[in-house]
Amino acid sequence: SRSTVSPVQKVIQMLQGMLVKGKEEKHAEEVQFATYQQFCTDVIETKTRDIKVYGDATELLTANVQTAQTAAETLQREMNELDNEVATWQANIKATTGVREVERSDYTAAHQDYSETVDAIT
Repeated sequence: SRSTVSPVQKVIQMLQGMLVKGKEEKHAEEVQFATYQQFCTDVIETKTRDIKVYGDATELLTANVQTAQTAAETLQREMNELDNEVATWQANIKATTGVREVERSDYTAAHQDYSETVDAIT
């Protein structure tokens, strides 16, 4: 013979089944949430550490760039000063060469004149 289950008992069984299933799903969601929350915590820690490390590196590199720019400006000024000195020296060489050519021409003329005079006397 079949045992008969009353409709109320059937509803109670269904509600108990739903309660068990709900608790299982809740537990599964809690585990999934805890896993995701741990992942987020780990990512936040990693990203925060990376931001600090890369921020420090950025500050160091910025300081290096500023130092290099200052050195480049100093070297540019020194190069301009040296270019001016070279231009002055080249102008002096040109002027001195001109004076030497005139003096050589005068010497050659005077030497020839003296040589001719000495030859004429002797």
